[in-house]
Amino acid sequence: MLGFNPPTGLRSWAIAGLVRHAYGVQAFEADLIEEDDPEAARQLRAEAVSALRLAREAGWQRLETMALHQAPKADEDVGLVFWTAAAWGALLGLDRNDLDLLADWPKAKALAMWVLRHQPDYGDGAALVLGASFELASPGGDKALARQWLQSVLERHGSKQAMLHVMVAEQLDLEAGNRDAFVSRLQLALQVADAHPGFENRLAATKAGWLLSRIDSLF
Repeated sequence: MLGFNPPTGLRSWAIAGLVRHAYGVQAFEADLIEEDDPEAARQLRAEAVSALRLAREAGWQRLETMALHQAPKADEDVGLVFWTAAAWGALLGLDRNDLDLLADWPKAKALAMWVLRHQPDYGDGAALVLGASFELASPGGDKALARQWLQSVLERHGSKQAMLHVMVAEQLDLEAGNRDAFVSRLQLALQVADAHPGFENRLAATKAGWLLSRIDSLF
């Protein structure tokens, strides 16, 4: 689909599918099998990186013609900027050996911040989570602001989105070395996933269970 230069809405949809599968499924599957089959894990990550590069390039190709110093003309413009930033951020997380990619970090973060300025409630908290992830990972990032954004998303959407609790456990509790908070948050993720079954919540429950099984090696 991306090869046929689709309109903005379809382009955004295709990029979103690539990002969800590459980062949400393949990269996690690589983590799961790392110990038993490191070569298969390496191959999965390579496939994920390849898909994310395609997603980033497909989004950026369109964004280069948009006036990002202005407000969006349509909701689909916001979606395209968000998913391009998400692809870029996921790629940076998986391929830290690419120095040219790391040099582009400010561009990726600028896209995430653009979405926050114009539609901070985009994706039921997804825009705030993405912005917080960039702040936490950026040298000199505003970590207090990132924690504020994440807490806001948890209060508004945490009762139905199990992955939010998993992400906060990894990005805040694990980083802070707070084992009790880490365990409590992952257990809450399991409860949310059980109460609201669905693909993303099942994936979150699998990841939460895996992280809990590794608790002694993480702390």
